[in-house]
Amino acid sequence: MLGNCSQVSGFAPDIRLESFEFKPVPIQQIEGELWDTILLDDDDHTYDYVIGMLHAIFGYPHVKCFLLTREVDSLGRVIVFRGSKKDAEWGRDAILGYGRDPLLDRSKGSMRAVVEPANLDQAS
Repeated sequence: MLGNCSQVSGFAPDIRLESFEFKPVPIQQIEGELWDTILLDDDDHTYDYVIGMLHAIFGYPHVKCFLLTREVDSLGRVIVFRGSKKDAEWGRDAILGYGRDPLLDRSKGSMRAVVEPANLDQAS
């Protein structure tokens, strides 16, 4: 479970909110297999951190980021991106490189994420 789950009041000022330049290939233009970037849950990151990270990396609206954060907290994993393998790997690497949560002293590094072939029976 994410740390301090009850604190969803807003963004802490020291959370990075800069935007990455993520320009994925449109899904309609991808030939071949689709890939998922999957965020894995832990106890060392707050909702504020995860929401801010997803917004900064993928450019999603804050409401979508909150919904993804709630899902990873309750299910242990969530698909945060579906697209080409190269773009899915970029998303994973951006998550892995995002850094620790400055709101929690016990946070020592980034969240974990993996890339898997998309299960097209599962919603993205």
